[in-house]
Amino acid sequence: MLNLISIIVYKIKMINKKKILILGGGHEQLPGIIISKSLGIRNVVIDKNNKCPGRKYANKFYNISTDNFKRILQISKKENIDGICTFASEKPLKVISKICEMINLKSLKENIIEKVINKDKSKKIFKKKKISFINGVTFNFQNRKKIKNYLKLKKKKICN
Repeated sequence: MLNLISIIVYKIKMINKKKILILGGGHEQLPGIIISKSLGIRNVVIDKNNKCPGRKYANKFYNISTDNFKRILQISKKENIDGICTFASEKPLKVISKICEMINLKSLKENIIEKVINKDKSKKIFKKKKISFINGVTFNFQNRKKIKNYLKLKKKKICN
Protein backbone atom coordinates (compact mmCIF):
# COMPACT_ATOMS: atom_id res chain seq x y z
CA MET A 1 0.00 0.00 0.00
CA LEU A 2 2.82 2.40 0.87
CA ASN A 3 4.42 1.66 -2.51
CA LEU A 4 1.17 2.58 -4.33
CA ILE A 5 0.89 5.86 -2.41
CA SER A 6 4.50 6.78 -3.21
CA ILE A 7 3.83 6.07 -6.93
CA ILE A 8 0.73 8.30 -6.85
CA VAL A 9 2.63 11.10 -5.08
CA TYR A 10 5.46 10.80 -7.63
CA LYS A 11 3.02 11.01 -10.56
CA ILE A 12 1.33 14.08 -9.07
CA LYS A 13 4.72 15.75 -8.64
CA MET A 14 5.63 14.95 -12.26
CA ILE A 15 2.33 16.40 -13.53
CA ASN A 16 2.99 19.55 -11.53
CA LYS A 17 6.31 19.98 -13.33
CA LYS A 18 4.70 19.83 -16.78
CA LYS A 19 4.32 23.04 -18.74
CA ILE A 20 2.04 23.55 -21.74
CA LEU A 21 1.80 26.35 -24.23
CA ILE A 22 -1.80 27.29 -25.03
CA LEU A 23 -2.39 29.22 -28.22
CA GLY A 24 -5.33 31.54 -27.62
CA GLY A 25 -6.68 33.08 -24.46
CA GLY A 26 -10.23 33.91 -25.53
CA HIS A 27 -13.53 32.73 -24.07
CA GLU A 28 -13.39 29.50 -26.11
CA GLN A 29 -9.99 28.58 -24.65
CA LEU A 30 -10.87 29.54 -21.07
CA PRO A 31 -12.05 26.08 -19.89
CA GLY A 32 -8.80 24.46 -21.06
CA ILE A 33 -6.69 27.13 -19.41
CA ILE A 34 -8.56 26.85 -16.11
CA ILE A 35 -8.56 23.03 -16.11
CA SER A 36 -4.85 22.79 -16.90
CA LYS A 37 -4.09 25.11 -14.02
CA SER A 38 -6.40 23.20 -11.65
CA LEU A 39 -4.50 19.98 -12.52
CA GLY A 40 -1.26 21.65 -11.49
CA ILE A 41 0.03 21.91 -15.05
CA ARG A 42 1.84 25.20 -15.60
CA ASN A 43 0.36 27.01 -18.57
CA VAL A 44 1.84 29.64 -20.84
CA VAL A 45 -0.87 31.45 -22.79
CA ILE A 46 -0.38 33.34 -26.05
CA ASP A 47 -2.96 35.76 -27.44
CA LYS A 48 -2.83 38.96 -29.49
CA ASN A 49 -5.50 40.49 -27.24
CA ASN A 50 -3.72 41.87 -24.20
CA LYS A 51 -7.05 41.92 -22.33
CA CYS A 52 -8.18 38.38 -23.21
CA PRO A 53 -9.97 36.53 -20.38
CA GLY A 54 -7.41 33.70 -20.33
CA ARG A 55 -4.67 36.07 -19.20
CA LYS A 56 -6.17 36.15 -15.71
CA TYR A 57 -5.71 32.36 -15.32
CA ALA A 58 -2.37 32.00 -17.12
CA ASN A 59 0.77 31.20 -15.19
CA LYS A 60 2.56 33.24 -17.85
CA PHE A 61 1.15 35.34 -20.68
CA TYR A 62 2.64 36.58 -23.96
CA ASN A 63 0.87 39.25 -25.97
CA ILE A 64 1.50 37.99 -29.51
CA SER A 65 -0.59 36.59 -32.35
CA THR A 66 -1.16 32.84 -32.48
CA ASP A 67 0.10 32.80 -36.07
CA ASN A 68 3.48 34.39 -35.25
CA PHE A 69 5.50 31.24 -35.90
CA LYS A 70 8.96 32.66 -35.11
CA ARG A 71 7.97 34.17 -31.75
CA ILE A 72 6.01 31.07 -30.69
CA LEU A 73 9.01 28.89 -31.54
CA GLN A 74 11.27 31.17 -29.47
CA ILE A 75 8.85 31.07 -26.53
CA SER A 76 8.50 27.27 -26.78
CA LYS A 77 12.26 26.89 -26.46
CA LYS A 78 12.66 29.59 -23.79
CA GLU A 79 9.87 28.17 -21.62
CA ASN A 80 10.99 24.57 -22.15
CA ILE A 81 7.42 23.46 -22.74
CA ASP A 82 6.20 19.85 -22.67
CA GLY A 83 3.26 20.31 -25.04
CA ILE A 84 1.39 22.80 -27.21
CA CYS A 85 -2.36 22.96 -27.68
CA THR A 86 -5.28 25.12 -28.61
CA PHE A 87 -8.96 24.81 -27.78
CA ALA A 88 -11.90 25.45 -30.12
CA SER A 89 -9.69 26.90 -32.84
CA GLU A 90 -8.37 25.40 -36.04
CA LYS A 91 -6.28 28.40 -37.02
CA PRO A 92 -3.11 27.65 -34.97
CA LEU A 93 -3.01 23.90 -35.67
CA LYS A 94 -0.45 24.18 -38.49
CA VAL A 95 1.80 26.38 -36.34
CA ILE A 96 1.53 23.84 -33.52
CA SER A 97 2.44 20.96 -35.85
CA LYS A 98 5.52 22.73 -37.27
CA ILE A 99 6.82 23.80 -33.85
CA CYS A 100 6.24 20.37 -32.28
CA GLU A 101 8.22 18.79 -35.09
CA MET A 102 11.08 21.27 -34.58
CA ILE A 103 11.31 20.77 -30.81
CA ASN A 104 10.59 17.01 -30.85
CA LEU A 105 7.10 16.97 -29.34
CA LYS A 106 4.34 14.65 -30.53
CA SER A 107 1.71 16.25 -32.76
CA LEU A 108 -0.40 15.58 -35.81
CA LYS A 109 1.48 15.99 -39.07
CA GLU A 110 0.69 19.07 -41.14
CA ASN A 111 -0.79 17.03 -44.03
CA ILE A 112 -3.30 15.44 -41.63
CA ILE A 113 -4.23 18.85 -40.19
CA GLU A 114 -4.79 20.19 -43.71
CA LYS A 115 -7.24 17.34 -44.40
CA VAL A 116 -9.11 18.12 -41.18
CA ILE A 117 -9.39 21.90 -41.53
CA ASN A 118 -9.99 21.99 -45.30
CA LYS A 119 -13.68 21.09 -45.60
CA ASP A 120 -13.42 20.11 -49.28
CA LYS A 121 -10.59 17.67 -48.53
CA SER A 122 -12.47 16.29 -45.52
CA LYS A 123 -15.59 15.67 -47.60
CA LYS A 124 -13.60 13.88 -50.32
CA ILE A 125 -12.16 11.54 -47.69
CA PHE A 126 -15.60 10.98 -46.13
CA LYS A 127 -17.09 10.19 -49.53
CA LYS A 128 -14.24 7.77 -50.36
CA LYS A 129 -14.57 6.01 -46.98
CA LYS A 130 -18.40 6.02 -47.21
CA ILE A 131 -18.79 8.18 -44.09
CA SER A 132 -21.95 10.29 -43.97
CA PHE A 133 -21.57 14.04 -44.04
CA ILE A 134 -23.70 17.10 -44.62
CA ASN A 135 -23.55 18.11 -48.24
CA GLY A 136 -22.77 21.75 -48.82
CA VAL A 137 -20.65 24.17 -50.73
CA THR A 138 -17.42 25.72 -49.53
CA PHE A 139 -15.98 28.92 -50.91
CA ASN A 140 -12.68 30.65 -50.91
CA PHE A 141 -13.75 34.23 -50.24
CA GLN A 142 -11.10 35.46 -52.66
CA ASN A 143 -13.09 33.85 -55.49
CA ARG A 144 -16.00 36.30 -55.47
CA LYS A 145 -17.13 35.32 -58.97
CA LYS A 146 -17.80 31.73 -57.87
CA ILE A 147 -19.79 32.97 -54.87
CA LYS A 148 -21.90 35.38 -56.97
CA ASN A 149 -22.64 32.67 -59.55
CA TYR A 150 -23.65 30.21 -56.84
CA LEU A 151 -25.95 32.74 -55.17
CA LYS A 152 -27.59 33.65 -58.50
CA LEU A 153 -28.23 29.95 -59.19
CA LYS A 154 -29.73 29.42 -55.73
CA LYS A 155 -31.92 32.51 -56.10
CA LYS A 156 -33.34 31.18 -59.35
CA LYS A 157 -34.09 27.78 -57.78
CA ILE A 158 -35.77 29.34 -54.73
CA CYS A 159 -37.87 31.79 -56.77
CA ASN A 160 -39.09 29.22 -59.32
